[in-house]
Amino acid sequence: FHCGRPWSPYGPTVALQDCPDHSGNGVGAVAENFFTTGTPFGSHSNGGWPTFDGWPRPESLTHEGTYWRWIERAWRGGLRIMVNDLVENRALCEIYPLTPETHDCNEMNSVRTQARDMYGLQDYIDAQFKGPGKGFFRIVRTPQEARAVINQGKLAVVLGVEVSEVLDCGRGTTNGPTCNEPSIEAQLDELHGLGVRSLFPVHKFDNGLGGTHFDSGGTGLLVNTGNKYATGEWWDTEDCAVGAETDNTPTNLTTGAPEVIQQIAEVPETYFDDYPAYGNGPVCNPKGLTDLGRFLINELADRGMIIETDHFSVKARDEALAILEGRGYGGLITSHSWGDDSSQRRLQALGGVVSPYAEMSTDYVETWETARALAPGGALPGIGYGTDTNGLGAQASARPGAATDNPVVYPYRTFDGGTVMQQQVSGSRTYDVNRDGAAHYGLFPDWVEDLRLIAGPEIVDDMANGAEAYLQMWAAAQP
Repeated sequence: FHCGRPWSPYGPTVALQDCPDHSGNGVGAVAENFFTTGTPFGSHSNGGWPTFDGWPRPESLTHEGTYWRWIERAWRGGLRIMVNDLVENRALCEIYPLTPETHDCNEMNSVRTQARDMYGLQDYIDAQFKGPGKGFFRIVRTPQEARAVINQGKLAVVLGVEVSEVLDCGRGTTNGPTCNEPSIEAQLDELHGLGVRSLFPVHKFDNGLGGTHFDSGGTGLLVNTGNKYATGEWWDTEDCAVGAETDNTPTNLTTGAPEVIQQIAEVPETYFDDYPAYGNGPVCNPKGLTDLGRFLINELADRGMIIETDHFSVKARDEALAILEGRGYGGLITSHSWGDDSSQRRLQALGGVVSPYAEMSTDYVETWETARALAPGGALPGIGYGTDTNGLGAQASARPGAATDNPVVYPYRTFDGGTVMQQQVSGSRTYDVNRDGAAHYGLFPDWVEDLRLIAGPEIVDDMANGAEAYLQMWAAAQP
């Protein structure tokens, strides 16, 4: 499903290989075609290393976007703290027709494997920098360790978890939640031992902890299919209270849609016979936090872990914030714009961090302005950006007209004046943010420069304080 990886001991020729089903003109790449165009039927150039004429690109969701050299360029461009979420989706893994039969789709097993891989990446980068501890990429476990790493001019990496059945807490299809309080405590202890310090209690599906925020569009239909597979139910909706925030409206079934989904999800023809009619919205998810969800929120706070509030249903997020407000706990973040203004205001009042989705630069400016407006007293301590790279989220496309209207001019100096940034070159491909957008993670310094050009020094000042805001939030949350 995902093509390529952030590193290989054999270099980019192995790390940046395309998936076998993408060979030729990409006709067999049903998932890539679906997420890019809304239909599994299509073609595209599959050229990766060394020409990169097919990928990575902002709208390509199944190709690697965080090769370690690209992370290195982001660090050289000023990035000082990065949250790396360990991700998986059991349902979509099991129903995807090209998943190898021997592949383990259990989300927590995948999290364990990915955590080990992250330490392997750290060791690999150390080797490129001539010895243990000498590389720029440092996985950190405390805010004090993160600050020390940053003071050395290196990149502090926080491990997080973003899966739909976190801690093996599925909703279950017959017998209720697939976890209990002792299993939650045991798995939290295990994750903490692996270095995980940030966690999403809810992701794409309703689970044993709470309700989800829903997806819309073509992706929403696929994710709802996964929700039924994982829970035995399609998403349920209800009318929202007058004047209240709303969840996304699930996709209504249209003629031919089941046949499209069946190209990328092995489900029977009768699967969609009981699909709900959702109407045009707005709607809300009636599912809030479960008793186990409330237990988890308190356990995370007791451990000083960072709670990711995105992907909660409006009801679940409101209930989680009420618990945290009662405790005065501010170790929380909205990391990629899956919240709402009301909850963001409450989050910021608690001392939580805002990290809007790294959209096209003009769109990000709007979310930055909103964060400033919602901050207590209008004082924003700093802001981050959430890329969702490799997470089925499109990257920032080029600003329309950027090539001729106030373009980023290469070479340029970073916002702190410390580094001269040339155009990024991968293999035989030379990238230009004015044309290519943030096609891969290494182009985000250029995206920040574009933000400076269109919004002035204030936005860059707030972003430059983003790492400090995160460290202060994390430190204040420690027990």
